[in-house]
Amino acid sequence: MIKRNLYMIVIIFIFLTFSNISFSCYGIPFAYKVYTIETEYTLYNKGNSTIWVDLNKIQPGFYLALDIDGWQNLINFTFYINGSQSNKVKIMVDGSGNKRLVFSSSLKIRPKEKIVLKLIQNVRVNSVTPLFSTRKKICMPKTSVSLGNLSFNEKVFKRYLSTRGFWRIDSDIAKISDKIATSSTTVREYILAILRWIIVNIQYNISKRGGIAPPRLVIKSKKGACGEFSSLVVVLARAKRIPAYLYLSYYYDPNLNVSIKSGDFSYAMVHAFQHVFAMVCLSENVSLPVDLTLPKRNLGEEIDAIDNAGINIMDNIIIVNRIIDQDPNDFLMISSPTKNVSISYKVTIMQKSGTVFIIEKKLRPFYLILLLVIVVVIAIIIFLRERTDL
Repeated sequence: MIKRNLYMIVIIFIFLTFSNISFSCYGIPFAYKVYTIETEYTLYNKGNSTIWVDLNKIQPGFYLALDIDGWQNLINFTFYINGSQSNKVKIMVDGSGNKRLVFSSSLKIRPKEKIVLKLIQNVRVNSVTPLFSTRKKICMPKTSVSLGNLSFNEKVFKRYLSTRGFWRIDSDIAKISDKIATSSTTVREYILAILRWIIVNIQYNISKRGGIAPPRLVIKSKKGACGEFSSLVVVLARAKRIPAYLYLSYYYDPNLNVSIKSGDFSYAMVHAFQHVFAMVCLSENVSLPVDLTLPKRNLGEEIDAIDNAGINIMDNIIIVNRIIDQDPNDFLMISSPTKNVSISYKVTIMQKSGTVFIIEKKLRPFYLILLLVIVVVIAIIIFLRERTDL
């Protein structure tokens, strides 16, 4: 009798524990990883007079991680000025969905004074943990419409077809697009042919100048890194009226550290580097990730850049910006907000220990019922065994 009562106490304890967990923010069975991103600007007034700095002119500014279903969600953020929390910030969302912090007033910096601005944000990233994976994986469909017959809302996707400024299509790009299209009858074949052409003709090379070279210059130099590869994918897709855009992200690796210093400017990435990949729209609801450099540059087949794109199979990529018709360098290149101010830029990424397990709100009742059924079944089994023993 005592033994049976002990069993029942344990069962009730387990049930109450899981019930409590499931209604909190941490539960089971879905796995996520949580990352902390610290973006820090240090401004130093090297002049002999007091200056007022418009923080909205800092480039690229303070951006919050995007909310993307199946990939990631922003949990929270805090902004600090010289270590003190500041609430004098608002979120501005641009036409591409990017979330930037904006400031209502300028900041006074006295001669030889240093001001440290820091944004700390926590981001929940869908994990690829076996059995508990919540990662959305978007693969290339085996069938697709004929090239030139892709239908979509012209007003909605007009910006995704932009060929202005950075995205200008010159005669060289047009010729390459036409050549690729000669062996392609469907959108699927054309996209894969784009990847094949880039792999064969563009050498992987990281520029010391930073930023991303426009596609028309990459065609001439035949060199580039993730940004150039991805921009070529976008512009060649647009050349045949296939909507496409870029994602700017951070790639987390605890062993990575990058530091550059030149004159009054310094740049550092701690446990991370910036990464760019493309998205190609097959319809108004389906967009394919295209990544020619992560997780690896030496692809077995072109389709691996889609089906096994880094964002599809890795959970250490955090997306910060969506680039549609803008110049991506406006989100990458760092500049001082005013004269006589030196600037230091530093991004640090840390992963919170382990993997977080969370139950989505809409599924919590289902899993509570499931837990209750399991507990009842176990209780019945124990009761029958106790009765048999008697």
